[in-house]
Amino acid sequence: MTLSVESLGQENITKLEKSLRDLAKEGGASAEEFGHLADEIARLGGQNQALQAVKALADGTEALSKSQVDAQARVSQMAERLDLLTAATVKAKAAEDQAAQALVEGRKAKIDADTALKQLRASYDAAEKKTSEYQTEVSRLVTE
Repeated sequence: MTLSVESLGQENITKLEKSLRDLAKEGGASAEEFGHLADEIARLGGQNQALQAVKALADGTEALSKSQVDAQARVSQMAERLDLLTAATVKAKAAEDQAAQALVEGRKAKIDADTALKQLRASYDAAEKKTSEYQTEVSRLVTE
């Protein structure tokens, strides 16, 4: 009779061992053989537990390995996104600096235009005053 330890499962191995020990207790010519067989089944059951623990560890290691590969892929994707965002930030900063420089230049141009306008007004006021004085002087000379 060939039994697979894995197909029996730990609970059934324990039941089989108990049944063999019960047969050994009954005595008879095969009692000693049943006892040895029960001991061997107990030893196999212990090995099965150890094998199941190793299998569980192997499965856990495989799952962790897959998780690590998945995590590394996500880290790589995040690194790529970070590089893109960094480049976009540098570009935006350059555009912001350029806009700030344009604002400074625009303010300076406005100040220059205001100054030129004041000078032009002063010039017109002076010209008007001279024209007025000229007309007054001409009127005086003509009336004399």
